[in-house]
Amino acid sequence: MRTESVLIYKAIPGHDQVAGHIRRMTAGHGGEVWLIDGRTRTAIYDTGMSYCAPAMIENLQRDLRGRPLDAVLLSHTHYDHVGGLPYLLKTWPELEVYGSFYGQAILEKASALAAIRKMSDNAAQTYLGPDTPPLNYSDSEMTVNRPVREGDLIAVGDLNVRVYETKGHTNCSLSYYIVEDDLLLTSESTGYLTGDDYMRAPFLSGYHDAVASIEKSRRLAPGLIIPPHRRQGAIVGAEAYWDCALQAAEEQKDFVLAALRQGLDDEEILHRSELRFWTGEKQADQPIEAFKVNMRAKIGLIRREFYHKGDNFDG
Repeated sequence: MRTESVLIYKAIPGHDQVAGHIRRMTAGHGGEVWLIDGRTRTAIYDTGMSYCAPAMIENLQRDLRGRPLDAVLLSHTHYDHVGGLPYLLKTWPELEVYGSFYGQAILEKASALAAIRKMSDNAAQTYLGPDTPPLNYSDSEMTVNRPVREGDLIAVGDLNVRVYETKGHTNCSLSYYIVEDDLLLTSESTGYLTGDDYMRAPFLSGYHDAVASIEKSRRLAPGLIIPPHRRQGAIVGAEAYWDCALQAAEEQKDFVLAALRQGLDDEEILHRSELRFWTGEKQADQPIEAFKVNMRAKIGLIRREFYHKGDNFDG
């Protein structure tokens, strides 16, 4: 069953500027970048993929007109959200990079940095062509230097941004609430849209954590939402949005559970999932190898959280 959403919320027209303070700086497929302009200070939410970082920086420089970029607010440490960090730090060496303490530790691991580089190179070859050479950046600039936790307040000029931990997609996932605009920049734990009429629920580290994050976000009752991987801007009709997020999570969980009940192995479930979920805008915004990595993690997660040895599946 498709998670229909187009009839119960809508995108604000004019996707490049939202709420006066928020402007879109995205320069390529795969990851959205939003500039938060607090007059005396500026920040961006996420950094997009490495392959399009130079063009994203050109967008920022054109908009800022000589003003510095002061901070980055990371939703989590996946390659399509942190890929632009080394390029940004080379351009603005004093940049403050906010992320979770868990995310800071992740980016200190050689294995995580190697995975980010591998996926970033794969994305570059996907979007720029198979002959694209490996990306040239320093792992030392893939870092969080301002770790934050639940409830912390980040001042971006005359704007106040409150931090919320929203686990489920990853254990390092954060959402950011801009108080003055009543606007929530969500993490992938609470779902994301692919087109105007369908939502995905990319829980990878915890299904139950994702559900808890959706309910936490609902209780915040933001007037506006900017979901990840979304070109059309902010979303209004937030109450219905959270209902769709919960429905999408249940739909994807039940899809995998049904396959497990049939006795299918992981590779067959992966194949069926590709046919079912790697469609439309998803194909444009996520290389197939990244989809497979994430889907394998999701299959393992659902098996762990919903299957106990000797019992039937409890969906």
